[in-house]
Amino acid sequence: MSNMPNLDDFSAIPEGPGPIAKKEFDWKKSNGVKIGVAAVLLALTVLIFAVMLFGGGKGKNTASNPAGGMTAAPDSGPTQPPPAPVAAPSALAQTPPTPPAQETADPPVRNAPGMPPQVTGTGELSEGPPRRNEGAEGYPGGPGGPGGPGGYPAAADQPPLIDDVSKWKNPDDYRRARRDNHHKLAEALFILNKTAPRNEASAGLLIELLKPVKVEANPNDPPGTYVQPGAAASPQLIETIVNALAENGTKPAKDALKAILSGDFPADDDRAAVEAVIKTLLFNASAENDALMLQLLVQPEAVRKAATAPANPMNPQMAMTPFDMRAKAQELVKLSASENLRIKLAEHFARMGIDPNDSTVQFLLQEDPANLGAQLALYRSEDVIGETRTKLEQYFLNYASQALGLTMGIPSGVEGMPMGGAGGYGPGYGGGVPGGERGYGPGGYGGVMPGGERGYGPGAGLPTPEVPREKLTDLERGVKLANAMWSGPLIVSLTDQLNEVRSMEKSAPAIVLASTFPVDSVRAAMFRMLKKRQLDGPQVLDAAGWSDRVLNDPGTLVLVKMLGRKEQKTPKGAPGRTPGYGPPAAGYGPNPAGATSKAEAAAKKLQTEYDWFEESRKLVGLWCSRFEAAAQAQRKAARRGTPIGEPAPAKLDDFEIPKEKDTKIEDAYQLNWPEKAPAGLAAAKPGALKIQYFRLTQTGTIKKSMTNLKRGMKGAELHELENGLWAEVYPKPAAASAPRRSLDVIVTRLDKSPYDPNQKEDPTDLEIHILAVEIADPGAVKE
Repeated sequence: MSNMPNLDDFSAIPEGPGPIAKKEFDWKKSNGVKIGVAAVLLALTVLIFAVMLFGGGKGKNTASNPAGGMTAAPDSGPTQPPPAPVAAPSALAQTPPTPPAQETADPPVRNAPGMPPQVTGTGELSEGPPRRNEGAEGYPGGPGGPGGPGGYPAAADQPPLIDDVSKWKNPDDYRRARRDNHHKLAEALFILNKTAPRNEASAGLLIELLKPVKVEANPNDPPGTYVQPGAAASPQLIETIVNALAENGTKPAKDALKAILSGDFPADDDRAAVEAVIKTLLFNASAENDALMLQLLVQPEAVRKAATAPANPMNPQMAMTPFDMRAKAQELVKLSASENLRIKLAEHFARMGIDPNDSTVQFLLQEDPANLGAQLALYRSEDVIGETRTKLEQYFLNYASQALGLTMGIPSGVEGMPMGGAGGYGPGYGGGVPGGERGYGPGGYGGVMPGGERGYGPGAGLPTPEVPREKLTDLERGVKLANAMWSGPLIVSLTDQLNEVRSMEKSAPAIVLASTFPVDSVRAAMFRMLKKRQLDGPQVLDAAGWSDRVLNDPGTLVLVKMLGRKEQKTPKGAPGRTPGYGPPAAGYGPNPAGATSKAEAAAKKLQTEYDWFEESRKLVGLWCSRFEAAAQAQRKAARRGTPIGEPAPAKLDDFEIPKEKDTKIEDAYQLNWPEKAPAGLAAAKPGALKIQYFRLTQTGTIKKSMTNLKRGMKGAELHELENGLWAEVYPKPAAASAPRRSLDVIVTRLDKSPYDPNQKEDPTDLEIHILAVEIADPGAVKE
């Protein structure tokens, strides 16, 4: 027994099945205890013998072996060489075992920009998956991880992958990370996609990583007892790889995405993969992607046949059916869809029939400028009738009004200009009527003519989209809307409808919509219709909001002035009243008692002339307020270093601005279309439109200032207002086919106090508005 190790030397005993006590055994215990102790001693003896056999001394003449190795007996003759050293299995390591590492409280690993946040166990959002120590479950050395129990063996001579993904330099690093289910793989691939060349080699690696990990036998378990399945890719990893394939753009990448949709790609999670592909089709719009999305939405069975088996046999989740794919596409298309895809969908429904209850049709019928092209396609369908047709016409009216205002630089909130919506404006000014009463809101004429108070009120804005779209300036939005609205089939449709008007009351929606188009052919058709139906009066058009609730073409003012108009005078001695609509004062005006039918016709004609005069007066006031607001917006933009529109004019064409020493130009605005129309507006082909506007201040009297101004206004006619004087020049042609030009000058007190021309005036602060609008002669325009 001289070669047996000392049992008290526990440091020489490797880790065994259980601790061995160092106390003397109590041999006086029961027989059962004795038998148990004897068994332990026997097992210990065998274990010590094994250690001595495999871990003996290094030389054959070793005198002692504290580790339990065997020694040669002296003078025993030649000795046999000891067996070659055998590497001890890890379970027999000479160092004490390290207890399992505990998860640290390290801060979460931050994802690369653009990667979605992760949901923690508490339901809170973190920047990325939490960092775990080596030895944790699913990680190197831990249960289910490489080198751990139930996991793959660690690669020979390869340390575990580090968390610093910038050090991953070759494809094998990513393959190992996929095999080992490394928690940084999604982040690493996101960064790789932004830095590596997007070629077929990169696509091949991505496709390999997207496929399920190959099933291998687990050497840590007895052969044939257990097969370790590959680690399934998470939905986040699947979406990262699919998005990288979409951006890769090579043929293998595109083929892989199509194979996912067709069900020929055995992804770990078919539903997550299909959803990721649909998102990439929507957020990377192209003609090819739009065509595939169209199939998913209207004919999904052409993309994938009915599937009943799992896409990945190792994943029991069932693959998506064509019906499932269509439902998911309908859900995601609401988040992002190109205008081309929307138009293609609308054309499909227009051909095949429109079901108002279809969720995709309902999506296309939402008031959204991105739906404009689709709604124009639906509008041409015979299936669009009743309430749906009326709704679309109201949308078009809002779009056209915004297109005009945004391209002209009219701020939101101005009378007739919708607030918010596509323009993204804030509150602005209200419009007005010369000498008119204040009245704001949808039902009134809203606002006052120059010299009146400003008013604020809501307009008809557009709904905020669920997902932010491309960042466009207000002018760029206006150009996009104008190009869609002012060209194409809608122009032909409107001119045809104007030519067929039999009653302005019944055709009011089409007339009001046409009034927002600054196009020569529409103006010509509008003028012919107004001349033919002027006895209908402007009331029905005002009730439909053609002047104050929408922003109509400034050229409409010229058209109205070319109609038969007449100012209604108040008889001397009669109580004064504000000119406007409604019956004349008692005992005055047309429709006296006992009038004949001929007289009634004459009276009606006279009344409509009064009404059209009031309409022109109101339009002058509204446009002065609108251009005043536009001039102020341009001045603010210039101070910010982002000028918009044309430079402010310094003088008025063919008109002498007063040169009194205290005269000051407060606001000025000009527009010259089509010569200086905004870039990109050529497709809309706006008609000829020239505008000059000034707001002046000076000290003096209303009557004297107007006298000086009229010297430069050949053929001007003077009108009295409640708070000042208004002079206008009719748009008479100077020659055949010459442009038609309207000129208006309004003088009021700056404090907006009433004006009585029969009373003596004292000099005071005055406000002067000058407006000139010129268009091509509508009677000379050829369709």
